[in-house]
Amino acid sequence: MGIDSTEARRKRKGKYNFPFSPLSKDLQKAPAFWGLTPTSRKLYEYLLMSYRSGNNGKLIAPFSVLHDLGIVGSELSLSKGLKELRDKGFIRLIAVGAKKQHLANRYAIINPDLPIDWNPKDFPEVGYYKPP
Repeated sequence: MGIDSTEARRKRKGKYNFPFSPLSKDLQKAPAFWGLTPTSRKLYEYLLMSYRSGNNGKLIAPFSVLHDLGIVGSELSLSKGLKELRDKGFIRLIAVGAKKQHLANRYAIINPDLPIDWNPKDFPEVGYYKPP
């Protein structure tokens, strides 16, 4: 059997119909990456999976979704994992949300290939903006 035309076209263009997570080989080989706790590593991979061109700086880590995926078991493990990622320089807290208004914190992935795409006018309801 031959390859159907859609698959052949996809192979020619080098594009895929599924999301791409930019986890580089350099990062995968880095001792700092392997020094992360399993929860932090999964959180980082989730944030990479959530990344789309133009939304770095607007990434959120919702407990309900992460709990359903089995990444975190409690809000404490989520906050510890995010703190570890911030402390080791993998992510950056861009804006603090407001818990009473159910607004999430916004994060950016620290990577020279992924520019931070944040405009404070996009989310005027968020607590404050931390410039790069």
